Amino acid sequence: MDTVVRRVVNSLFIANTFLVTNPETRETIVIDPGSNHEKIIQAIEENSLRPIAIIATHGHIDHVLGTHPIKEKYHIPFYIHYADEQFLTPEAHTFLEPYMDTWKITIAKPDKHLEEGILEIGSIKLEIIHTPGHTPGGVCIYIGDKLFTGDTLFRLSIGRTDFGGNIEDLINSIHNKIFKLPKNTIIYPGHGEETTVEHEIQHNPYMGINGLYPYKQK
Repeated sequence: MDTVVRRVVNSLFIANTFLVTNPETRETIVIDPGSNHEKIIQAIEENSLRPIAIIATHGHIDHVLGTHPIKEKYHIPFYIHYADEQFLTPEAHTFLEPYMDTWKITIAKPDKHLEEGILEIGSIKLEIIHTPGHTPGGVCIYIGDKLFTGDTLFRLSIGRTDFGGNIEDLINSIHNKIFKLPKNTIIYPGHGEETTVEHEIQHNPYMGINGLYPYKQK
């Protein structure tokens, strides 16, 4: 089954939300609902989509701020890795005080914890790949030839590790998990434009073959 991907760009930190749809059933997984839940809901309604789950690649606020209103509207479960549940409180995001009143933040409580391996939600089959580094519970979501990397890997960049992360874990996640996938895998990152595994191996200035932390192809 070839899924259809729609992107909604949110205003807070220009984070990407992805709507991944089985075109036959219209069943849709909402990945990383960010700050503009109205835009996300509008995209769902305008395209007659049927949301069946919310999945967060990690727990930072710009990727989970829309969980509560979307979960309440569609009555669907929210999935996140247990190691990132620590971020799902206003107190965990005091660094955002210059941008917003953190005490008005409402984040949905997760219904299920993600584990590495195959997961079937409705008619959509996906693989969860645990990729700690940006956060302890960061995951990538692998569906067909598409990989949703959250803030682990971007086009020509990588996720920062100073908000609960670890650079050694990030190197391991990218080199030994993401870069081992087929080279034509399309990467949909949490910020910015799409790329491919091959492009990042060849050109990423941090993790590629000539990068700061060079990848050694075998």
